[in-house]
Amino acid sequence: MPTYGWIVETAQDRYDENRPYAPGAPSRSIVFTCSQCGAVVASVEELRQHVNLSHPLALPALYLFGKPVPKETVIRAPIKESDTNLVFCSRCEVQEDGGVWENLTLKEFQKRIGRTMNAIWNVRLIHERLSTGAQSDEQYRIQFRIPTSAHLNFVDEHFIKTLALEEISHSDLDRFEAGLPMDVAAREYGHALGNYALGILLKERRHLPRSTTEFAEFSGKLRSALETLWLFQRPVALAVVNAIRFNLNDFAEEGGTRSIALDGAFAFFHHKSGWHERIERSANADSRNQMALSQQICPVDYVTYCLISDAVRLSDSDKSAFWRPEQLLQLLSGAYPVSSFDLAKVHVLCAEGFSRLDRADEARVHLRAVQFDPVFGTWAHQQLGEM
Repeated sequence: MPTYGWIVETAQDRYDENRPYAPGAPSRSIVFTCSQCGAVVASVEELRQHVNLSHPLALPALYLFGKPVPKETVIRAPIKESDTNLVFCSRCEVQEDGGVWENLTLKEFQKRIGRTMNAIWNVRLIHERLSTGAQSDEQYRIQFRIPTSAHLNFVDEHFIKTLALEEISHSDLDRFEAGLPMDVAAREYGHALGNYALGILLKERRHLPRSTTEFAEFSGKLRSALETLWLFQRPVALAVVNAIRFNLNDFAEEGGTRSIALDGAFAFFHHKSGWHERIERSANADSRNQMALSQQICPVDYVTYCLISDAVRLSDSDKSAFWRPEQLLQLLSGAYPVSSFDLAKVHVLCAEGFSRLDRADEARVHLRAVQFDPVFGTWAHQQLGEM
């Protein structure tokens, strides 16, 4: 089971990682979605105006990162004051860990939610209409399970030592789980990393699973890991998140990693995924990588390793002449279990590679295989039309 590397961080990187942040890819800009009708606006002020005009009787609402918060939610990653917005709310009341109810202004609420790490809140948002004296309220239950930086650093190092291996086994997973700290929030983060490792173990099938687990169930483990890890802007979490996205053919946005190999593969498939915005690496990315040391921190299954390698080779015009189809065609022959997600990527790579080798008939076979694929179908139709 191969691994892929990550550029070793600078002191500034480590400082940035431990600051509060908004989850998701760094390139994403926050937008605000109306909880009543789904309308999307660019700022909280526009959202207030929209609600005032379109939903004058709407209940007050809590927004995090521009999205309405469910009535019961768990916060697992630090947040900034600016990430929290209260819409159509005059004041709020908070009960922490079953204590007394406290009245808070909107600003006090934002400050307090930004520094809470481990607690359970009952929240009552109140909207008072001064003109009529009417009042409406909405209630939330929020659990804060935010691990400390020290715990996260420990879990990341433990993951690298225990599971960032050429080949992992169920006994390695047992050692990883046994070595996790007792802190509940840190264990949830660690369990998510463990779910990723279990997912690729089930996918690669070098060892028989301990139960009658179907091959297709690997994707469920990956999605379970993604649900927690996408919140964390840390090297290990980002590496795993983007490995999961690669496995599930989520190329809607750039990878946003510091791994030149994985970023190159993301760029290749993003350009062929029907999304019109092509990712361009900075001109000095390669020179930066040549000067940097790298550390192996993320295990990937063999099929993913082959796909990343070939995508990087084909995305570099200087190296594409060295592309050889034998390894990919071997994957199609059934020598290894190949998911439907990976099968589509194999066909895309073969179509591109054979086209560059001027072997149009063979390229057409692979283009037809993905012409109805929800991710790559548009690109395949365009290519077939141009041949």
